[in-house]
Amino acid sequence: MSNLEEYSNKIHEEVTAVLSRVDPEQVENALDLIQKTRKIALYAGGREGLMMRALAMRLFHLGYDVSVVGEMTAPFLTNGDLLILSVGPG
Repeated sequence: MSNLEEYSNKIHEEVTAVLSRVDPEQVENALDLIQKTRKIALYAGGREGLMMRALAMRLFHLGYDVSVVGEMTAPFLTNGDLLILSVGPG
């Protein structure tokens, strides 16, 4: 078996294992919050911060009013706005 095929299989196994532990109801709740909010701000550090910036860009492309905490253009949040944080150990 080629290294590429081995890596691909390993990645598939790991992603499948992680997704099997995701609660679909929590995902639905998160999607409902995102769809109902006026403004969305995202924050995380390190590698998680890079992924939050990627999420912010995708939400922006979907038409949401989204910003990244710490950027000069990030507006303040008020009632009805959503702050999404990701803080992992490390």
